Amino acid sequence: MLHFVLWRPVSVFDTYFNKVVTAITGNLTFDGYCHAEVVFTFSKQEWQDKLLGLKKNYGIISTRARSLWERLESSTENIDNSEMMSICFYTLWGSRLSCRLLTQHDDYVFNRLPDPNFTKSIATDFNDEELRHALAFCIQELDKKYDSVKAATYWLPEFMIIRPGQNQLPNKYFCSEHIVYLIKQLGYLKDIVAEKITPNHIEGLMEQLTNEISLKH
Repeated sequence: MLHFVLWRPVSVFDTYFNKVVTAITGNLTFDGYCHAEVVFTFSKQEWQDKLLGLKKNYGIISTRARSLWERLESSTENIDNSEMMSICFYTLWGSRLSCRLLTQHDDYVFNRLPDPNFTKSIATDFNDEELRHALAFCIQELDKKYDSVKAATYWLPEFMIIRPGQNQLPNKYFCSEHIVYLIKQLGYLKDIVAEKITPNHIEGLMEQLTNEISLKH
């Protein structure tokens, strides 16, 4: 299962900067979102199968996937193989694309399962093969820097936005841009300019995405 999680400018994101960003990108209201991330949820056994199932010819993806499984396994020794676990892929201003394990009762809100008081979770209808590709993409893109320039210039007209060449990926991402490129890797939203999508725009793309998935499946 894959969800897109949108954070409101509250709790860990309760800063003046995030409130301003939310207002600027959300029709001058604070009732919107300042951050977006990707959350995969599988049973522990499914995580093992998916992470260790990425073939060696995937190169760095399979190497990173194996390392991720080893860390996950060592930190969840007392968890049954049938229990569901969620891993989030995200990038924050000034950092790099990373992942974290989400739990129900972590002391830090950011490391807990999505809380509707602070976030909105959007479910997707990707099939198993698409989920595998989406996970591989997220693992491949780990450690890429945050692109603060593109995040600050999303409002520019398309002809002024610097984009990677055809069949290439950016060297940097901001949070919602990363989500759109993930979707594009699965063959959807081909007409959408990822560099112009903020967290406040993600929800508005879901109807188009749902329709495209229905036609493809």
